[in-house]
Amino acid sequence: MDRRRFLRLGIPMVSASIVSTKLVFATRKNNETDGWYVETFFDKGLAQYTYAILYDKKIILVDPARDPQPFYD
Repeated sequence: MDRRRFLRLGIPMVSASIVSTKLVFATRKNNETDGWYVETFFDKGLAQYTYAILYDKKIILVDPARDPQPFYD
């Protein structure tokens, strides 16, 4: 399942405009625990993961910042 399809099927009220077309799967980690659903996406261009967490028809998108400086400090 790609990121657009996940958002469209999981949360119809979320706009697809927030989705980057260059995200693809590296691994599929579907975790369903107590109603939580976690989908993992990998961006080959940036070599980083994005996470979509679905719970009770609400979504949390975790997309790490592309600025590594806080980790160096």
